Amino acid sequence: MILSIAWKNVWRNKTRSLVVIVAVTLGLYGAVFGAALMMGMMEKVDDSIQNEVSHIQIHHPEFRDNLKPEFSITNTNELLTEINKHPKVVSSCSRIKTLGMGSNSYSSIGVMINAIDPIKEKEVTKLYTTLIDSAGTYFEEDWNNAILISSRVAKKLKIVQFKITDQTLSILKKNKVPKEVLTKLEPIKGENFRKEKKFLEKLEELLGKDDLEKYESALIYNTISYKIRSKVVFRFQDVNGETVNEAFKVVGVFKTNNSMFDEMNVFVKKDYFTKLTGFDEKTSHEIAILLENDKTIDEDTETIAALCPDMETVNFFDLDPMLVVMVKFSFLYYYIIIIIILFALGFGIVNTMLMAVLERVKELGMLMAIGMNKARIFFMIILESIFLSIIGGIFGMFLGGFTSWRVGISGWDMSAYAEGFEAVGYSSVMYPKISWEFLIGTTILVILTGVISAIYPARKALKLNPADAIRSDA
Repeated sequence: MILSIAWKNVWRNKTRSLVVIVAVTLGLYGAVFGAALMMGMMEKVDDSIQNEVSHIQIHHPEFRDNLKPEFSITNTNELLTEINKHPKVVSSCSRIKTLGMGSNSYSSIGVMINAIDPIKEKEVTKLYTTLIDSAGTYFEEDWNNAILISSRVAKKLKIVQFKITDQTLSILKKNKVPKEVLTKLEPIKGENFRKEKKFLEKLEELLGKDDLEKYESALIYNTISYKIRSKVVFRFQDVNGETVNEAFKVVGVFKTNNSMFDEMNVFVKKDYFTKLTGFDEKTSHEIAILLENDKTIDEDTETIAALCPDMETVNFFDLDPMLVVMVKFSFLYYYIIIIIILFALGFGIVNTMLMAVLERVKELGMLMAIGMNKARIFFMIILESIFLSIIGGIFGMFLGGFTSWRVGISGWDMSAYAEGFEAVGYSSVMYPKISWEFLIGTTILVILTGVISAIYPARKALKLNPADAIRSDA
């Protein structure tokens, strides 16, 4: 009976109840979708950890500060064998790292040369998945002097070109670029642009600033091509500190979510690099370790550090503190938002239920007079608040979850802010992701907020004197 009375009381004033329900729905919709965006971003951060720094790294204690070739790990093979015995270790690999200068007839750039075993590296990082379509392969060519470079390095060395072709125009048409815009591109069809800046200047001249801003990302993405097999000469030091000059052939071009990483790193074959530099095959500058998960990262780091007490063993918290700060800030931002929404929800329910109590003083007095005890009245008002919260919560959760799922299929393209996102290791395309655990947890919080918010109006009702309430005009 109490359930029936509480449900009918909710709809006695439909307008007021609907206002509260809509407010709860919109608040939770924003909270759920915002949380899904952040969870999707965190998943991309996990990708960055695996692509760039891995879970744990081992170096000579002075290597990270000086980056000198002599600060190396001399017993790499034995150490890798012991590391792989750890139950949480999925795989591990070693790298030789040295600073170098790459140059061709167009430009030059300073980079970190990473000499890797392509097969072992594939087991630890996902670098091979970041190759740009139609931009080479992951060391599949049988070239000893093969090198993998990033799109940023390729642009700086000017081994890219931007070209409008019939195929480009056809692709842009499928991407719903207006016909009038495509017509304006006809004058430069077939013309090669080596510099992105000059290409953009020409596009602005033809299209105008507004159209260029609107279609810039699509134009750049579909017109750029990379000159695979181009030769780049790299200068670096061997094991004795002597300068080595070697021409490497570009085998593939990659692009990660971290622009700083892309700008500073190139990858070559370790076995060939050791012949050039005179390094022993058992020597390395870095050992990267991939774990099953990072739930016990501190304990795992300590265990692995015990295997090589003379070396520096660090996990990704130390390797990329900026990334960790961004992750923690994102979660803090979410918690602040959800607290604000729940507070607003709470005050809205308090106001609504208090008005409902004050409007029904005479009715409540009558119920007390005919024998309804205070506990049942208290429970009835709490139920009314719970009904309002649950109805709004269900709609809010459904809309937020559906939107997150739908946007998560195709992604939310934020290419206009790509440079800012990639500077801190985030992808410019967001894929919202939500879990059932989160939805259930948030639903419980909403119900608790409804219960807590109804306590004050319910206590107000309990203080009514039945005789005075019956004589009241309310």
